[in-house]
Amino acid sequence: MHLIENITKLKHRTFGVGTYKKHHDASNAIIIQFANGEKIIAMEAFDKGLISVIEDDKVKEVLASKEEDNNDINTTASVKQYDSSEIQIGGKNLIQAFSSNVPLMFNESYTIIGDDMKSEYIRACYNLTIIGNVNAKEIEVKGNLTVLGDIKAEKINCNNNLLCEGNIIAEHIEVGNDLIVESIKKCKNLYCGGKLIAKKSMDINDTEVEDVVFAGEGIVGTGKFSSKSAVAVDYFDFNGEIKGKIYDLDLDTVYGEERRDNKQSFKQLSCEEIIETLKEAISNKIISCGENGEDDILNFTKKLEEINIACLNDWHYIFKQVINISYSNEIDNLRDYLILFCAKKILPKEIINYESVEHIFKQPYEDAVVLAEDLPFFVNSIEELILSLNIVSKYGDEINIDQDKAYDKIFQSVGIKYNTVKSFIINK
Repeated sequence: MHLIENITKLKHRTFGVGTYKKHHDASNAIIIQFANGEKIIAMEAFDKGLISVIEDDKVKEVLASKEEDNNDINTTASVKQYDSSEIQIGGKNLIQAFSSNVPLMFNESYTIIGDDMKSEYIRACYNLTIIGNVNAKEIEVKGNLTVLGDIKAEKINCNNNLLCEGNIIAEHIEVGNDLIVESIKKCKNLYCGGKLIAKKSMDINDTEVEDVVFAGEGIVGTGKFSSKSAVAVDYFDFNGEIKGKIYDLDLDTVYGEERRDNKQSFKQLSCEEIIETLKEAISNKIISCGENGEDDILNFTKKLEEINIACLNDWHYIFKQVINISYSNEIDNLRDYLILFCAKKILPKEIINYESVEHIFKQPYEDAVVLAEDLPFFVNSIEELILSLNIVSKYGDEINIDQDKAYDKIFQSVGIKYNTVKSFIINK
């Protein structure tokens, strides 16, 4: 967080809007000029959400001029390197998307926000999150790679998990752990050290996956296909050598080493029967947790999260956030309203009505529904920022705040104008 004397505007929950004057010499605090006089505000007020920064054009202009000479960007003749960013949230680095004609090196974990990130070569020493599309000849990430748009590259190398909410178009993909994606296209060679989950289809040739594979639509390709097991809902059209058990649900067919002929066919159950069976099993498990069983529910939802199908992968994180929110008796942050709204949409009623959290879904939530458009927005982590964006994107027509207003509040909280990224959000 960068505060500029006599320029940066801040909003306090009690005193309203004021201007940052300077740091207080005698304590870990700052002096702010409000309409009713100067106030000394402790820095911990930011962590508690009592005060937040209001970014405007003047602040952005000053930061832009500083960034040109800032030490956090070291440009050599061949590589542009990024260390700590001027703009941070929850101690994590943020930067707006841009195009570069030189290779980029991120020496710390970074989040990039904007329509399109372009460079011939992108390398990240830790985690890299891109809220938008990325286009590069080669992408190398030593930690986790998270992209909320599409990836276009010749080669992708990610040492840990790769999550892409859009499509991946790449000739060579290597992922050390799990790979979760909307679809994969034009891939000549793929290695995944964990699970491979595609919500839609995979167009893959030589493929090796250490764990299981799931395709919400189907799998096509040639060459070699190797995995513990694979499930293709609509079709499996792979010509070549196959290692592992492949389940084609549409044809009710099993390829590979073993075939479980005595197992009940998926075709014998309707979609509704499968869903009701799953709901019943989940409800019985939650009920069995008994009183004071928050840890048991967390462990159970963690196991559900590992399935990585549909919205189940949000259960554990959402319930953890609900527990944190339930420690308060009021909702004074738009983020908390969005999380509780999402929880009511995706979690079973047994979790919503659980003894230690049910109170927050009553009067506090009802009040937040009425006041949603007036609630301030602030977050403590990049994960909360991304979660809020996803909720607004998915439930924009149902939440009790105009979708554009919600986006505007979220992006303003990190100093970015919604208009600069609106075209990407709408296209998504």
